[in-house]
Amino acid sequence: MKTRRWLERGALLTLGLVFAAAGILKVADPVGFADAVYRYRMLSWTPSLVLAVYLPWLELVASLALLSAQLRRPAVALLAGLCVVFLVVQGLAKARGLELTCGCFGGSGGGGGDLGWSILRDLALLALALAYLGSTARTGARR
Repeated sequence: MKTRRWLERGALLTLGLVFAAAGILKVADPVGFADAVYRYRMLSWTPSLVLAVYLPWLELVASLALLSAQLRRPAVALLAGLCVVFLVVQGLAKARGLELTCGCFGGSGGGGGDLGWSILRDLALLALALAYLGSTARTGARR
């Protein structure tokens, strides 16, 4: 039981730190992040800019919500959903042969590595989120 609790806390800490760092770095350079979004060739410039302004705040709010017992599970579910969206977008970009960095940590240079590494990282984050949700669903707890 103690081991599971430590694993759950580790998952929360990892999710919180990664998404908080990503959000903070994107908030610091919304135009650079908008450029990174635009390079995926899925949105025109204006929607890319709108996404670049709001997505980092969503990541930050979800990261902070992990601190609240009442908001923890919905926040983890939201972060898992973001991971799925990121995986789909990156997978489509990779399938189209786009050579770009993910933009995960802001800036037009991408910060966060090429798409292959980013996909692996997002898969790992999704696995952590799903493991947490599965663990807490079985116990009915708000850990």
